[in-house]
Amino acid sequence: MEDTDTVNNNNQKPENTADNSATGNEGFADTLNWDTAKPVYKVLSANVLGIWSSSKPEVVATAQSKMDTIVNYINTVKPDSVAVQEYGNYNKKYLNTDTLDGYKMFESSNNGNMMPMFYRDIYSIADSGCISIQVRVGYNPVSFSWMVLENADGTLAYIHGNLHLDYGKAGTDEHKRVYQCELINAELGKIFASNAEYKTIPLILTGDYNTKVNDPDADAIFGTLIGDYSIENVLDVAESAEKGLATYHSAPGKLPTGDQPIDHALVNSQSTRVLTHNIITDDDWDGMLDASDHYPILIEMTAK
Repeated sequence: MEDTDTVNNNNQKPENTADNSATGNEGFADTLNWDTAKPVYKVLSANVLGIWSSSKPEVVATAQSKMDTIVNYINTVKPDSVAVQEYGNYNKKYLNTDTLDGYKMFESSNNGNMMPMFYRDIYSIADSGCISIQVRVGYNPVSFSWMVLENADGTLAYIHGNLHLDYGKAGTDEHKRVYQCELINAELGKIFASNAEYKTIPLILTGDYNTKVNDPDADAIFGTLIGDYSIENVLDVAESAEKGLATYHSAPGKLPTGDQPIDHALVNSQSTRVLTHNIITDDDWDGMLDASDHYPILIEMTAK
């Protein structure tokens, strides 16, 4: 494990390359005036379109190709932590700690090991938890899991939560998502009450919210999370946010329609300074359009 100075130096600023392949957009991050000497953390969220089972060789080859795209991206960009949704059997086969260079995995049987988080091995987990937020019988297990990452010197880095809200349509099933957010909000209360320091370090909640910010149910859903703990959408507080672009495109290889993401990141705005928000498209990383039916999102943040 690397010492703290090495950890901090690694996280000060992502290395810029000629084609910006490590981060995507031209000038991403490096054009910003970062007046902070604090560590900068990169957090990735990816719905990887659970690939469950098939005996067809072409399906197996496709599954490996999809996951290879995401694995290569992670191994190049080196996010400090990665939250994954819809982690199916073939996803597990090709996206794991053997294929990821220098990562450990946190998973819980509470969600059927379907929503793991990966984190760089320069950290350890100081605390963690997982609750079921299941609202549909027979649907793939969904949960809210969280981990507190700790630096090599024992200081706390940040809290990362991973969630997947119900897929039901706006106007008919929003009560399910609101209920799920109430469960998450209650868990946040327990997390903050368990250790006073947790309110002072960055906290980020990433995942597939299945909600656009202009949906009729958006205020109720995000409001439930935002109400008690100064939790705000990264789109509203990031110093550089990529807006006007959808994350969900219904099928691999199909261009998204609309201009609103359903994959979001929310942060504790009292403790978290968000530097950048980026949606990783095929323009940013070759093959990302075919890798899943969602584009990943990459957040860079630091402590306030």
